[in-house]
Amino acid sequence: MKKKIILVILLSVIVLFLFSLVFPTSNLINLEINYDESTDIIDNPERGMYKAVYTTCDFEKCSEVDEIDSRKLVHLRIGLGAYGIKYNNESSNFTDEMLNSLADILEYYRQNNNSVILRFAYDDFEEIPNVEPSIEQIEKHIEQLKRIFFDYQDVIATVETSMIGLWGEQHGSDIVTKENIIRLISAYLKNVPEDMTVSVRQPIYYTYYCNVNYNDLYSNISNYNEDCYRIGIFNDGYLGSESDRGTFRKHPEFGWRKNEVTWLSNQATHTFYGGEVVKDKSTTGIVYNTSDYMIDEMFQTHTTYLNSGWNHEVIESWQNSRYLGDNPVYLNGDAYTYIYNHLGYRFVLRNSNYVIEDNDIILSGLIENVGAGNVINSKKIEIILDDGKKEYSYVVDYNVNDILSKQTKEYKFFIELPENIKDFDVYMRITSKYNPSDFPLNNSIRFGNLSTYRIKMWNDEIQANYLGHIVITNKEEFFVNIYWYIIIVILIMILLLLYEIYNEKRNKMLV
Repeated sequence: MKKKIILVILLSVIVLFLFSLVFPTSNLINLEINYDESTDIIDNPERGMYKAVYTTCDFEKCSEVDEIDSRKLVHLRIGLGAYGIKYNNESSNFTDEMLNSLADILEYYRQNNNSVILRFAYDDFEEIPNVEPSIEQIEKHIEQLKRIFFDYQDVIATVETSMIGLWGEQHGSDIVTKENIIRLISAYLKNVPEDMTVSVRQPIYYTYYCNVNYNDLYSNISNYNEDCYRIGIFNDGYLGSESDRGTFRKHPEFGWRKNEVTWLSNQATHTFYGGEVVKDKSTTGIVYNTSDYMIDEMFQTHTTYLNSGWNHEVIESWQNSRYLGDNPVYLNGDAYTYIYNHLGYRFVLRNSNYVIEDNDIILSGLIENVGAGNVINSKKIEIILDDGKKEYSYVVDYNVNDILSKQTKEYKFFIELPENIKDFDVYMRITSKYNPSDFPLNNSIRFGNLSTYRIKMWNDEIQANYLGHIVITNKEEFFVNIYWYIIIVILIMILLLLYEIYNEKRNKMLV
């Protein structure tokens, strides 16, 4: 018996020693991360249901804008009537006072962490035709706006070329000609930052500028290094009829919509597409603005944004309709929530793993874009290690613009661990590449994962997404713990040995 006990002790020591050599020095803990999508409405930057806000600019200033609500996305409609025929000022340049006042409005939105779509109109959005100045003067105005476009690149989601026509929608005025549309687009592309997109009201305007036959639009694919790559569509007749109320044209072979929708399925992967949904005026017998039709087509056209305030009747019908699609999380819920959540991009963390090698942590995982659209503007990606005392931030090379609609992309980062960090949370922060130093956390993108009662997948304080928790035990501490464990095992074995000796003596005495 003694020999057996001694043998057990020796084997325990050997096994524990070998175990200590190969056992990893970190505990990698994914505490109840839920990799499923939530149904929470998340107003991420540059996407979703926008709030329309109006300002009118004269020679002294722009009028104050309405207070913003909780919506992240703002559609800023800037009236320029003071600089047009309406007030006999068609030869006037923008004043410095006016431009400074407009900058103040965008600064207000920066401080409130909003994304802004810009639209300009010389009729002050009052549906008045032929009040625009000359195209030459409009080109000067656009050139004057250049500093606004560059100074607030972190705030501006995209610029609708607008300017001319009723409500700035490029129709209804004599100035709306092919030549002038080309000049208008050209002026914007010259004066906005190179990686900022612009939008036109109709796809035919794209064909004007890019010299494409309209009937061949479906086969047109713009290249990254071309100006045409940066031109999207703002559609304020969205789903109102077979032509989207004059936005599309009938194709001699395909009929309605296929020509434009096929083109948008590619072009809108890297430009903005959105606008206002309107009441049905279809003549084909098909009702296009139902929630079912909307959900199907929005993923083809990569629709990014819509007006939250128009059209009330259509939006209410979506709210009263059931979602019956293939996403089980939303099944039998209201269709409006599904549409709202899937306009533009929506990222869901699908996997998160960690490995410690020497002084590096290797983070890997999967992110899926379950939204109808994509991230269009450039982003900065950071990995943050937070031990509760200090946050360690690392900028990593990862392009979320490549996580296209309905696709999943892997990430893998090698992070050098700071000294003396042992117990910490890991986060990913996605912000605008152009955030100023005063507002480094603006425009942060939140994943659509479901939080649990123990784990909050979004840290609002640091504006970052939770990837997991890590506890690191260094070698010295680990060996100390192992040796104490060995001592405890040996003591137990000794006690067992003494117990066996006692039993043997007791049995002999009884005999």
